[in-house]
Amino acid sequence: MFNRDNHNNIKKIEKGIKSAFTRIKDEFDEHRLSINENTNEIQQNYQYLCELDQKIDILSQRIDELCMGLSELKDQSYKLNDNKIIQPLTLAEQELFLVLYAKSKGLTYGRIAKILNRTESSINDMIKKIIHKGVPIIKRFDENKILVEIEDDFKVVQAKENILNIHESTMRTNLQKYT
Repeated sequence: MFNRDNHNNIKKIEKGIKSAFTRIKDEFDEHRLSINENTNEIQQNYQYLCELDQKIDILSQRIDELCMGLSELKDQSYKLNDNKIIQPLTLAEQELFLVLYAKSKGLTYGRIAKILNRTESSINDMIKKIIHKGVPIIKRFDENKILVEIEDDFKVVQAKENILNIHESTMRTNLQKYT
């Protein structure tokens, strides 16, 4: 009896252990499958991110190319061509231009009028005329005052190419006075 009871107990214990190991194995298999599924999903996400990264690099290169092209177009837009984008300035308008050209920051109408010994209304009229003729003037407000200045890019192009055809002696004389 002792042998048989022991043998039955051992069989029950073996069945219990086998059952426990089977459950553990099944749980491990579920975890392994879950990990594999997650690994596949992570791999797919990684591949997708790599593709996005490549597309972003291509877009970045294209944006850089567009910016360079726009910069070149902006410089070229100031050049005189068959359309005569910028009309010739009168001597008084050239003096006004040179005052603005000589100053690195904006000037008020009053300050320009004092420098050129003219009225503010005549300065206002001349600024309107040179804007109409194609000179890129920037007007901005600072402490409730209108400040006027020339676009920096235009200054560079004017310095290189003298597209306004300001005579060198006029430029030299007036720039010395206004700086």
